[in-house]
Amino acid sequence: EIDEAIEKNTSGWKLDRLQSVDRNILRLACYELLYSESVPPKVAINEAIEIAKVYGDDSSPKFINSVLDKISKRKTASDEQK
Repeated sequence: EIDEAIEKNTSGWKLDRLQSVDRNILRLACYELLYSESVPPKVAINEAIEIAKVYGDDSSPKFINSVLDKISKRKTASDEQK
């Protein structure tokens, strides 16, 4: 379910095409966004961006921010419909 959410929000990129660092940062943050009520979405996204700045390449923070922002917005919209 986590990998599916990531793939839906990566503009056609398959998980195996993502850098392993980016893929795993996205998985951790996506888990927090979808399943952890104790971590606010903005905090989960910011933590992921900070990790990407240290361990990813120059484009990682922007890419991760974009993907997680889309996931967060979809989850918020889904929660509001319930």
